[in-house]
This record gives sequence, structure tokens and C-alpha cells, in this order.
Amino acid sequence: MCHLIYWIVRLSVESLYVEANEPPLRERRMGLLMKYGLRIKCNVNNPAYNSLFNLRFQHLYNSPVYNNRRGVARPRRRARSLAVDLHELLEEAQIDSSKVKTNIIPFIPPCYFQDIEVCF
Repeated sequence: MCHLIYWIVRLSVESLYVEANEPPLRERRMGLLMKYGLRIKCNVNNPAYNSLFNLRFQHLYNSPVYNNRRGVARPRRRARSLAVDLHELLEEAQIDSSKVKTNIIPFIPPCYFQDIEVCF
């Protein structure tokens, strides 16, 4: 009975997403993560840049955990890194992050570069 109630609630939630013209929360999170990652990729000076695009510890997120006391290995149950999720999303969408241009922010505002000539 509980299993049936779960499916009824799930179907009603999905129909609400359709009626409201909103994507499901998982897809919304993935889209926001891709936007955030590409925005960080444009600015190399951002403090989060190394955390998102330095994947030298990626193998540790998927490796099994060995329990010395029991002598067995079990799959890792920790939350995954944003960097690993972002890397997989960009690969799945076939976006080459090495081709993303860096955003150069000038120290002087563009309005002070040169006088604008206007002919009235």
C-alpha cells in the first residue's frame, strides 16, 4: 500500500511540473551547475576555479573504501564533488571547456577609454 501511495504522489508531482512549465528539480540543478561552471571557467582569478577544474583527486570519489576491521571493501557512499559532476555534465553535453574564452575585466571602465563624438 505504501508503495502505491509513493507512485501516486510521484506522478502528481510530475504532472504539477508539466502544468507549471517547470523542469524537474534534478534537471534544474544540472542546468544551474553547468551555468555556474562555465561562468567560473571564464574567470581564472575566481577562488572557486581550482576547486572546479582541478580533477587530480577524481579517482578517489569513485574508488571503494576498504574496512580494515572487517577486511572487506564497500562502494563509496559519500556525496560527490561538484567538480566531478560538472566534468561529467560537460562531457555529456559535448562542451569542450578548453575552448571557453576568459573574461578580461578592465581596471578602467570602458566609458573612460576615449571621448565619444556625437554629431547633432
